[in-house]
Amino acid sequence: MDLMSLTDPTNMPSDIVLSDAAMVVGDEIVRGTLRMADGVITDIAAGGTTFPHAVDLDGDYLFPGLIDVHTDYLEKHAMPRAGVLWHPMAAAASYDAAIVSAGITTVFDSVCVGAMGDDNRLTLLPRMVDGVRQARHDNLLQADHFLHLRCDCLQPDLAAHLEPYLDDPRVRFLTLMDDSVGRDPDQYRFVMTRRGTVPAAEIEAAIARYVNSDCKDDGGVARANRQWLLDICGRRGLRIADHDVTRVEHITEAVQHGMTITEFPLTLAAAEAAKRAAMTVIVGGPNLSLGKSHTGKVSARELAWRGLADIVCSDYIPSSILHAVFVLCGEDIGMSLPEAIAKATKTPAKVFGFDDRGDIEVGRKADLIRVRLVDGAPVVRAVWRAGTRIR
Repeated sequence: MDLMSLTDPTNMPSDIVLSDAAMVVGDEIVRGTLRMADGVITDIAAGGTTFPHAVDLDGDYLFPGLIDVHTDYLEKHAMPRAGVLWHPMAAAASYDAAIVSAGITTVFDSVCVGAMGDDNRLTLLPRMVDGVRQARHDNLLQADHFLHLRCDCLQPDLAAHLEPYLDDPRVRFLTLMDDSVGRDPDQYRFVMTRRGTVPAAEIEAAIARYVNSDCKDDGGVARANRQWLLDICGRRGLRIADHDVTRVEHITEAVQHGMTITEFPLTLAAAEAAKRAAMTVIVGGPNLSLGKSHTGKVSARELAWRGLADIVCSDYIPSSILHAVFVLCGEDIGMSLPEAIAKATKTPAKVFGFDDRGDIEVGRKADLIRVRLVDGAPVVRAVWRAGTRIR
């Protein structure tokens, strides 16, 4: 696209021009100039500009703002230490600043609905959601925030905890967190042992009861909650994802229920089954960056190498998305930079219904990040959301 108009002195001062940027445009990297006005991208072209107020990026990368579909980082601000509850609005504001500094301009606040082995989460849920709402009302948020509800199928009164949030227009999807013995006895043992809240003898007794039962009944709570969640999401048209899948039959069951997303498959077999079923596979940036799961499960780097990773999220480290992007471009995996950055921008935008962001393209929202590699690590040097610099 021709940028000759950028030399025209009649251009409004509100126009922002970025020059000498290594822009990811489509499937290529273009060294050139970008203009934004009124919150959207208005011009893109190779080469420089004589526009007097252009911001020289000195060859730094210019990416679309990252879209993080799963981060539980808010919880660390809302409860910085066990039993320490921070001011909800202040926690939301500091969390927002942290994710923006990592280049995230659209975020799904991933909150636990249910205890997940820690009763503090039952207290945290309304505090976190209300804190974000208050911070938004007071214009304290810089990123665009949405809700991702992570539902603990082992929570007996799950419906009571979840229903207050189902009508929130910012809910983007729900995840089924099912660590019941009937789901996978070995995974049940691993999860319960790791939580440390159930004695080992009780864990083994629960597994024995399940294994020795002809009907394979695991108590009914997880099964009933799972079916209720599937039914209610079906009626409301909400996206629903499976989580920590270990077995091929889990994928088969998910597809039968119309699920199209799986988060963090724990085995290669489950990830391969998800790919055969055309499901979207979400992997964590920390796992991919480090080359291994912190719990000893399948490496997201191996999944990416095999073409089994579609979206990269931050999981629990906001900066891990950009680190993971450059790991994907390394010799081990060998993706192009546009292909790698798409896993944190274009693909999540498409999967979750954002047609106004995720690409550097004329008419798209001017959510942009300036990135430079320093000693091999990506550093975010500037962030714009809807054309306004927020970092």
